[in-house]
Amino acid sequence: MTGLRFAAHYGHTDNVVFLLDAGLDPNFQGKAQASPLYLAVQGNHTATTELLLQKGADPHGGPQEPASPLYRALETNNLKLIDLLLRHGADVIKPNKVGNTDLPAK
Repeated sequence: MTGLRFAAHYGHTDNVVFLLDAGLDPNFQGKAQASPLYLAVQGNHTATTELLLQKGADPHGGPQEPASPLYRALETNNLKLIDLLLRHGADVIKPNKVGNTDLPAK
């Protein structure tokens, strides 16, 4: 796990600021399955999520992720994260890599 992904996963916002200011890409996944944004959302880290979005993280996450960051926020009913992601362009009808959207099935 890269330093940026680790810091995002554990909500170490100050470290994320440092790493992004040093030039790291907020969307970098490498061979990993989860982007820094996805990990921040998964950990319910609102401040880290907001920072990553402000610094250019794709609100849809990366192409290798099993679900979108918005889906994870919806799963935990975290209204703050849902609002942040929607305000930064997350699209509830954009399909993920397996063709599913973030809209819940009834």
